[in-house]
Amino acid sequence: MRSAGKSPLLARGAKSKANLRKGGPGRPKKTAEQKAADRKVKEIANKLLGDPTYVRMLKRRLRSGAIQPGVEAMLWYYAHGKPTEIIETKQITPVRVVHEYANEDK
Repeated sequence: MRSAGKSPLLARGAKSKANLRKGGPGRPKKTAEQKAADRKVKEIANKLLGDPTYVRMLKRRLRSGAIQPGVEAMLWYYAHGKPTEIIETKQITPVRVVHEYANEDK
């Protein structure tokens, strides 16, 4: 029987950090240099996406099927951020939820 907090995938003696409360070890804060680099990448991506020549060539690649989806997706991601994800669910038949102990006497 495994003890709680240990995973067979962790190194011997290492403990899982999955159950730590908020504020524990996590992703380190970005430095000023990293933030400046992020702003520069965003600025360059916006300039490319706003360039009429780029847009014309992009349309040409899209129409010919020669576009590299990963490159284009990352460029848009750098310029405008992660797109919102919309998940639609459609319930075709109505569902009635009944608790399994609803009819038992107390």
